[in-house]
Amino acid sequence: MGEKRQYNDDAGAASANKRYKGAHRQHPDFKKNTPRPESNNWAKKRVRTIERRLRNPDGLPGHVQVEMRRELASLNDQLNGKHEKKQRAQMISKYHMIRFFERKKAERLQKQLTRRLRETSDTDERAEIETDLAIAEIDSLYARYYPFMEAYISLYPPSKKGSKEGDDEEADKKEADQEDETDDKVEKYGKSTAAAALRAPRPAMWELIKKTSQEGAKALEKVRDRPASGSQAPTGEDIGEIAAAKEKKDKKDKKDKKDKKDKKDKTEKRDKTEKKDKKDTKDKKDKSEKANAEEVTEKAVDVAVADEDDDDDDGFFE
Repeated sequence: MGEKRQYNDDAGAASANKRYKGAHRQHPDFKKNTPRPESNNWAKKRVRTIERRLRNPDGLPGHVQVEMRRELASLNDQLNGKHEKKQRAQMISKYHMIRFFERKKAERLQKQLTRRLRETSDTDERAEIETDLAIAEIDSLYARYYPFMEAYISLYPPSKKGSKEGDDEEADKKEADQEDETDDKVEKYGKSTAAAALRAPRPAMWELIKKTSQEGAKALEKVRDRPASGSQAPTGEDIGEIAAAKEKKDKKDKKDKKDKKDKKDKTEKRDKTEKKDKKDTKDKKDKSEKANAEEVTEKAVDVAVADEDDDDDDGFFE
């Protein structure tokens, strides 16, 4: 019987270590914390870089400027889309529970009314149930297709207990009538929030969904997915036009600033020239007056000398 082959511990450890390192080897081109083109931070930095370069486009060829504007529009579209997607997810999460509960309440009431409609043969009662059933159906569509990007307005808000001092009598009467109708609905359909609110006033969106429901599910989905009112994100073409208008405005401002500076320099130069001319004129006048004064002085001296010469008798009386 042959001998058992000896196991080399060092070789086994080296082989295992080699396999471990090979399994966790990274790609040679991989760099840690390198921004990716699909990340928001990379897109924002790129947008700032392009905007900074387009502020002084004198050294850029025309086709490069066009490509940079297109890239800028695309990046802005990308950032706006991600922002809208994030905001949409937040709004859906915020109002998901109340929408779900109200839809379930409306659907439960809808089933009750459908069952009562089948069991009832009275014409007047059937007409009333059909009216209530139509309201319950729109309530269900309201909770399902209310716009995601708008704050949800509840159909069945909790009732406010107690009364405030100083309420109008007309408001109290209206509230009492609504309470009577609510009590009647509770007697018919049980203690249901949806049944109690069948005759309550509805929001404006309820009427829009009721009207849109006649056009089908696709029209309702358009209402549900519509952007928030007054906050529609600009398209790429709009962003390109805005960038071009901004660039044009910057050029105009730069030109106006230069013209203003040139005008100021010309005014200062003219004022300086006029001041110099005035000074030269004054100096010339002063010099002329000084020369005239010196001439008068010389004439006076000559006259005095001539008078002295006349008074001199050349020693005649000596």
